Amino acid sequence: MRHLRKLLVPASLVTVLLAGAACGSNSAAPSSSKTGSFNLVTPGTLTIANFGTEYPDVVVKGNTISGIDGDYLNAFANKYGLKIKLFTTSFPSTILAVQQHKADVAVNFYWSAARGAQVKYSVPYTADYSVVITNKDQVKYTGPASLNGKKIGVIVGTVYTPVVQASFPANEITVYPGIAEAGQALINGQIDAMIESSSTYSAPPLSGAKNVAKYPITAGQFGITADNVSFPDSNITQCTNDGLNNAFNAELKSLQASGEWDKILKKYGAKTPATVYKAPVGGCNG
Repeated sequence: MRHLRKLLVPASLVTVLLAGAACGSNSAAPSSSKTGSFNLVTPGTLTIANFGTEYPDVVVKGNTISGIDGDYLNAFANKYGLKIKLFTTSFPSTILAVQQHKADVAVNFYWSAARGAQVKYSVPYTADYSVVITNKDQVKYTGPASLNGKKIGVIVGTVYTPVVQASFPANEITVYPGIAEAGQALINGQIDAMIESSSTYSAPPLSGAKNVAKYPITAGQFGITADNVSFPDSNITQCTNDGLNNAFNAELKSLQASGEWDKILKKYGAKTPATVYKAPVGGCNG
């Protein structure tokens, strides 16, 4: 809120690895010769900063992570014999966790120039699209004009914060610290609508809520450009951690080349075949 290796792994082996990764750890011993360049917070452990479930990208249960990104990181951890430890915090604090070396990687980030100056982005693994999410009991959405005079919620620090601030009067906007708070406010009728991502709509508490609906945003609505209708999802690492970032990119390319990546996308109902995105350019990404 989120924006390559040639080694081919037999599909049967990858399936076993991914199944074993669900517990968030691996029985293989870490190889210091392979992970020494990763600058891990804790040797032998991949510490993942996250801000909770955002289906289908990230699904968090206790100290386990799955979803598209979760399966990707589990496969990576298994390849290098690393345990997984989750660092669950608020959305804005995930960036700080990486910058302050409290976490090795933070999940599910869209690119922006401001963020790109603070952290390094991996090659994107999938993309979300921009939507209007409404309380159906309070708004009959027919387009941007139908939100005039309505109460709009936004999550602090997201790429949608400036969009909302430019599109609505300040007295109609309420800023929330996270998806849980903003989503519950929408369900309860404290706000009428949100401009957010498709994955936020599929995240608790909005997922399954009977009185909410989503509507895709097209280019030009709310000042959103054609480039920003859809946001590729990346993982982020410290600016200087080329070793870890390059290894993430290599693992994604390996999964794509083996055909396992399309299976992961299909498993979570995402678009297949996989789109191969380019790494963001600028800031820490050069």
